[in-house]
Amino acid sequence: ATFSTNSAILFEPTWGISRGTCTPPIPSNTRSPSQAAQVPQVSRKPSVDTSKQPFITKWTLGPSETITLPVYRGGEYNFAVDWTSDGTPDGTVTSYKDADAVSPLLGAGTHTVTIVGDLEGWNFSHESTSGLLITDVAQWGDVQLGNDFGYFLNTANLQVSASDAPDLTSITTLEGMFLSSTSLANPDFSSWNTGTITNFSSMFRDA
Repeated sequence: ATFSTNSAILFEPTWGISRGTCTPPIPSNTRSPSQAAQVPQVSRKPSVDTSKQPFITKWTLGPSETITLPVYRGGEYNFAVDWTSDGTPDGTVTSYKDADAVSPLLGAGTHTVTIVGDLEGWNFSHESTSGLLITDVAQWGDVQLGNDFGYFLNTANLQVSASDAPDLTSITTLEGMFLSSTSLANPDFSSWNTGTITNFSSMFRDA
């Protein structure tokens, strides 16, 4: 068969053509480093230690309010957060700037938040956004507070109903722990092991 030089091209390979030449795609195992770098990489968070006892808190929100967990630069984090305590994690926090450390809109009312995994560093003196929204520590679980000032600073609506005790064995200070937690009423901390604590200054000042 013969084709006129004025005939339209009836077929073009879909994977690339230059005039007179067809260039198939480069197999992934033969790509140059610069080409391989262009392939998007899927970021995966590390698995969470679900054998840890949960840290359970309660927060009272208005209709347009969200919860910002008081995690901060210098803390160590790898925990799952369940914003509604329905047994299904809603996110995993692996750093102080992780987007999963902020809740979605949950609606007006009191919400129970469950945290499971490694949490070392909980401090409202560093991250105070939701300090007035937390209303109860219902269970300490395996939370590690860090070793700093003001863990629950200015949490003016806080109660502590937890019957267990936080693990304080890795810290030496409780300074300002409940400073200006003005709603704290006769909490029972008699089971707390404070053998490593050397600084109790202002722990309950103005509480």
